[in-house]
Amino acid sequence: MLLTACGAHEAVEPGPSKGVTDQAFDWERPLVPGDSGNRNWFKVLTFNSTKSLNDTTKWLTWAISRYGHVKSGIEMMDLTMVSIDHCTLRCFERRVEHLNEREQGVTRESHLAIPLADIDLQLRVPEASSEYIRFDLTKNTEISRRYLEHGQDKGSRIEPEGDILLPIRNEDHICERIVWALVHASRLCGAKVKTQFGRE
Repeated sequence: MLLTACGAHEAVEPGPSKGVTDQAFDWERPLVPGDSGNRNWFKVLTFNSTKSLNDTTKWLTWAISRYGHVKSGIEMMDLTMVSIDHCTLRCFERRVEHLNEREQGVTRESHLAIPLADIDLQLRVPEASSEYIRFDLTKNTEISRRYLEHGQDKGSRIEPEGDILLPIRNEDHICERIVWALVHASRLCGAKVKTQFGRE
């Protein structure tokens, strides 16, 4: 069983927080039937929420831990040890490509530390896909990575990265909901929002 900072990734979802969010962007509520979760980028950047940073990051930690496990064809990706402390998202990513019958292959292990204030919200929002969430940073973060091939260590290094891809299994429209919570948390942490060309 995969373990996370919150225990098993089947951990119970946090209870409803005290704040209020515009209904179309309330990440704590499942989407109604027929709602695809697609939202205009401008509205994603400007929706209103009074939910606290603590409650928002607690839900984000649960959601990323619970759904951060993707297996697609010959590739398997897992996020564990997920935490958000002092506006920094930390997690451990294990990505295995070219899987064989023993689920071995080319492995990349990454320790991520992503300042939420550095998420780029200037005329753009994080992208939600069926298997990942992707977003840019306004400045690179350094990621500690180790590479293995069929269990053999091939070395470690620090790599600068400004384009972040988090594997997320998009059940329950969770990718879209994580994007909304991530935008709100980033704004609370000081990320600059830009909605018009030439203005901030």
